[in-house]
Amino acid sequence: MNKIQRRRYETFHRVFAFIAHYPELFPENTRAGDLATTFRSTFQAIQENARDQLGGVQVLTAETEEKRKACDVLRSRVRQLVRTSRLVSQSVPQFNEPFHLPKTKGDPALVKIAREIDERVSAFRDAFVHSGLPADFIESFKAAIEKVEDAISKGKAAAAAQGSSTQDTGDPDRSA
Repeated sequence: MNKIQRRRYETFHRVFAFIAHYPELFPENTRAGDLATTFRSTFQAIQENARDQLGGVQVLTAETEEKRKACDVLRSRVRQLVRTSRLVSQSVPQFNEPFHLPKTKGDPALVKIAREIDERVSAFRDAFVHSGLPADFIESFKAAIEKVEDAISKGKAAAAAQGSSTQDTGDPDRSA
């Protein structure tokens, strides 16, 4: 919830408390009583959506943090492979040409470059291992790529869930 949504929610909560505290002002079978009943049911729906939305924000925050950590690991692995390829290129000319860092800093670019490197690196596995990388570096590199892709998809799902709970509140300030 943003500040405006929270203020509206708090206002609705105060009105709900007022109706509950002064039921004699809202007798049944009157216009005021009908409005109070409608308000109670509407406010209960808003409370459910607020819980969903707050929970969605927490999940989204956690997924974003997980994605950031996974991207940091993958970025360091890509850098390690690029640096190692530069080292090997000192003895094998142009060895490092197929291995490069992404030109942009976005996560999709990182995953794309990592996939390209993954396709090329297995042919040169022995050269990388001889240069000091662990024997299982390809497997750990693939695992890092999959973890980032999984974190991206989980983040998109969490954002969609949080967004749908925001839309369910019927907030006129929220643009779809």
